[in-house]
Amino acid sequence: MNIKYIFLRSLLTAITVAWGITPVYGQSSETTFFCQADEGIPTTIAKTKNGNLQPIFYWKSEALPEGTNPQQLCNNASQQLENYLASENDLSSVSFKSTKLDKIPVICATGKSNECNLVLLTLPPADNPVDAANVVLDSVLEPQLQANRFISNERGVQSIYYKINLWQLLGF
Repeated sequence: MNIKYIFLRSLLTAITVAWGITPVYGQSSETTFFCQADEGIPTTIAKTKNGNLQPIFYWKSEALPEGTNPQQLCNNASQQLENYLASENDLSSVSFKSTKLDKIPVICATGKSNECNLVLLTLPPADNPVDAANVVLDSVLEPQLQANRFISNERGVQSIYYKINLWQLLGF
């Protein structure tokens, strides 16, 4: 290795450590969100900075629409959250929200704007799409994460959302 490369790498490491970011050089980083069975239930889990495991969603078949594959949903949602973590700058005010998009009930992750940035689950059409999404979100979200429950009245439609500081949850 030449001296310039070593200096540049050292400088980048110092900057990223100062910002609280783990530097990665040409190697795969450790997964933060993944799917794991918890008492037989596919569960989206977050691995914290110190290695603790924090359940996020329990994809219970009885809480999901008929024909939904809980394992596949868990795998997809975990990968989407992993991608979201890699692409978002501010994870201090993420919310999990029940709402509707084009009259279809969905559960999504939002940022500060409280707009759906990431759809985690699309539900079948329903007469009251937001109510249907509210019921599912309340059923699958880890109860400990439901402490910061808020009600939104966007365009006259009442939906619920749960604010979560992902940085704090992950131990950063």
